[in-house]
Amino acid sequence: MLAIEAGIGVHTGLVVAGNLGSQNRLNYTVIGDSVNLSARLEGLTRRYHVPNIVNEATYLEAPGFVYRELDLVRVAGKKEPVRIFEVLGREGEVSTQALQEAAAFAQVLRLYRAQEWQAALQALEALLAQQPASAREQSLYAVYAARIAALCHEGLPPDLDAVHTFVEK
Repeated sequence: MLAIEAGIGVHTGLVVAGNLGSQNRLNYTVIGDSVNLSARLEGLTRRYHVPNIVNEATYLEAPGFVYRELDLVRVAGKKEPVRIFEVLGREGEVSTQALQEAAAFAQVLRLYRAQEWQAALQALEALLAQQPASAREQSLYAVYAARIAALCHEGLPPDLDAVHTFVEK
């Protein structure tokens, strides 16, 4: 059986919707800053190894779901950082294991943002150990482990902000 995977990026905001083109070729589409941000979020699903990413505006406008915060990012072409989340499912329908894993990752984010690198790495190692061996290298936790290793190697200043900047689309 072939599994088909797709990344979904969602941003809540204003768009311009309508028919664009000429008499020979007319397309109904949406354009605007919100569409561009949604496309950037969709692209980040591959980098974070998650099926969906929503931003904070969507998170705030869509109660009734369980979310896992992923990061605070600056996407290509934007100056302002965006807090991003993964939708885990509807409230009451998410497994206890998934809720515990999300809580453990929230602790990793707190340690990461406090620049407590060793404690964050230990927590990530515990999360990675819970993953199937075949999925460990392509996981959110591996992304953070590699990022922390790079930050430790670079010896960055203590006033480093926790915003991860992406320069590519």
